[in-house]
Amino acid sequence: MKEGEVVDFSKYYELAEDDYDFLLLLLNQTYLDYSNTVERYQVLVNERDLVNLTRLIHKIKPTLVMFELVALEAKIAHHKNVLLQNGHEDDINTLTNQIVADLEHVLVEISEKCLEIKSIIV
Repeated sequence: MKEGEVVDFSKYYELAEDDYDFLLLLLNQTYLDYSNTVERYQVLVNERDLVNLTRLIHKIKPTLVMFELVALEAKIAHHKNVLLQNGHEDDINTLTNQIVADLEHVLVEISEKCLEIKSIIV
């Protein structure tokens, strides 16, 4: 990992087995999934739709594990608990903003990795 990166791409590299076209395909799909997740996460929190928020969290959990985003995974779990316990509005908003910022940072790193891989393929 490069300094400042939070995403560990090593499991994706292992999965792709030096097939950079496949790796790019995996990362592009992950990027698309996460783009939708960021928007949906905010909407579901604002609506306090805990059923669908739980489903969304369950859907992204494997990618959090693949990227070894342990801190983000823990933050999301804590956020869910605060929501379930009808936590203080300021706490919910602060956590929501932190998680969305973290997810957006993951998107930036995925995008940068895609550009790096495209330069290898060409």
